[in-house]
Amino acid sequence: MGVKNFNIIFENPVKTYYPAEIVRGHISLTLDWPKKCRGLKIKGKGEAKTSWNTSAGKGQTRYTGHEEYFSIKQYLTGGESDEVELARGIHSFPFEFILPSRLPSSFESKLGYIRYTLKAIIDLPWKFDIETKSPFTVISKYDLNTDSNASRPIVESRTHNFGCFSTTPPLTATLSMPVGGYVPGQIIPINISINNQSGVTIYHVRLKLIKKVVFKVTKPRSQKRKKKTTIKEIHEGKIENNNVSFDEFIEVPSLPSSNLNQCGIIDVQYAVELKLYIDKLCSRNLKFTTQVLIGTVPLNNCPFFTSVLSSVTQSSILPSSSAPPNYSSVINFELPPPTYEESIFAAENLQDDDDSQHVIGINDHFAPRYPVYKFPSHRP
Repeated sequence: MGVKNFNIIFENPVKTYYPAEIVRGHISLTLDWPKKCRGLKIKGKGEAKTSWNTSAGKGQTRYTGHEEYFSIKQYLTGGESDEVELARGIHSFPFEFILPSRLPSSFESKLGYIRYTLKAIIDLPWKFDIETKSPFTVISKYDLNTDSNASRPIVESRTHNFGCFSTTPPLTATLSMPVGGYVPGQIIPINISINNQSGVTIYHVRLKLIKKVVFKVTKPRSQKRKKKTTIKEIHEGKIENNNVSFDEFIEVPSLPSSNLNQCGIIDVQYAVELKLYIDKLCSRNLKFTTQVLIGTVPLNNCPFFTSVLSSVTQSSILPSSSAPPNYSSVINFELPPPTYEESIFAAENLQDDDDSQHVIGINDHFAPRYPVYKFPSHRP
């Protein structure tokens, strides 16, 4: 083949961009001997795809959904009707293009993705082209300060009665958070209050941060699939007292923001789920969720708690149904710019339907990078 190295080098080392930004870099090419071609070109695209198979009788039906956000093609040397000879040795071809102003954030999942890629192609007449491919991340800004729901306190309660033939006094669980919106790197402080007058034993408590995604397909007909994934979970043992209040803390990892605005076939939401496991026959466990928002820009004067919110006590006053517990006061501090860290969700490969098995880079692992903030440590 004569191609020793063929790489796409982005000027931005973390390959992370916002809509309307300029993407710059160069194509690095090393040839062992001269090569005649029409030219060297780049193709950039942004798209969302969803797909899955459904069994029907003895066969399977493939369902798909697709949205295209942009597509560019540029010759960096030569052209479709040209013939050029690339000399032996090292070459560098600079490229530059501007992203559209409205794009959804990058997202990766087995049932669907929103992906942005750049491909460099040595256009060979009457032969298979030589291609290399590289992904990059796009982040659609979600400023929590523009969403009134993000700054509102969250208080969610559920009451449960037990008994096969007669009803017991109630068990009430309350989950409280100081605000509804957080960013990766931030700790969500969660207060759990339990008022157990029922006489049943709570032998286990589980708290989860979960991601809920709705995937849509349009061909051969419209369908939806929902997938729930646990991001983090915390477990507590047996609750010995009838009236307790305690706090848990969940740090938000690198995640795509809520909603995935501008995408019509993938939607992402987050929630905190509380489950109390009940040790009693004929009784269901008590479980409920409350939505939280994950953004890319934190709330102004964002919650930074100077101490643990409370501790388990023998007798705690339960919060009212209209307000969360009295959290520590918010402290103003200057938050440094975010770093861009790889998501915990990644693509196993980058092969698309129009890629041959010989495209350089299609078997690479890829995890989008999202803004992660460094908050001062507040836990003792």
